[in-house]
Order: sequence, then structure tokens, then C-alpha cells
Amino acid sequence: MVADLGALAGGPTTPIYTIGYAGRSLAEVRDLLVQRGIWLLVDVRRAPFSRAWQEFNRPNLQMEFEAMYRPMPALGNRKEAGERWEPSSPEKAERALRQLAALVKQGVVIALLCAEIDAQRCHRREVAARLSSLTGRPVEHL
Repeated sequence: MVADLGALAGGPTTPIYTIGYAGRSLAEVRDLLVQRGIWLLVDVRRAPFSRAWQEFNRPNLQMEFEAMYRPMPALGNRKEAGERWEPSSPEKAERALRQLAALVKQGVVIALLCAEIDAQRCHRREVAARLSSLTGRPVEHL
């Protein structure tokens, strides 16, 4: 799935999307991204692999989404942190957030991907909130 990136652009009110994949198929996730005009899927897992949902392992996501997939393990969560966001390296996380904020401000429509289906129980909620504070964009959880 390669989109015509020049044809897709978000405006100043385009949300920062987040999506959890547990219980969904790769096709369902892809369809949600296409429906919203999302053209960058940002994997915010510290380790982009899943035993339970193997189709969401990094190699499969890279093959499915090609240049539209970007793993950003710096935005991942320490395992013992649970639902709170506690990156292993706050400096690397801040650098990654600033990179994403620059893309969002340029009109790139992104979705933050993690396993947990309920954003309220996932660290990506806090990552999205921080990104929202840097860009002024709303957040929408899919």
C-alpha cells in the first residue's frame, strides 16, 4: 500500500490519530488508515513485535505499509510503567516527538500505533497528548 503522498495533506485542524491493533486484523487497520487519509503509521512500541498478533510484527508492517511505516522505539514505554508513559530515554523521546511535530506541522497525517485497543489504557494516549501540545492539533483515538 503506497499512497500518493503529494495528494494527501492535513490541514491545521487535522487530528493526530492513535490506533490499537489488539483484536483487529491488519486489513482492518489498513482500512481505517485509508478512510482517514493517514499516510504515516508511527509504531510507538519499544519492541515492535507481538507474539499474540504476529501480523503486527515490524517486518510485516514494513512490507504492508512500505515507506508509510515508521517504527519509533524511543516513544515506547518501559514495561514496568504500565499505562503511564515512561520512556527509557526521555532525551531520545523528546527528539522523536519534535521530529513528529515537524512532520505534523508540514501537513503529514499520522497515526500512532500500539497494541492496546483502548487508548485510555495505553501509553500512546500520553504520547499523543504531548504531540498535541507541540502542534496544537486535536487527538482522535480510532
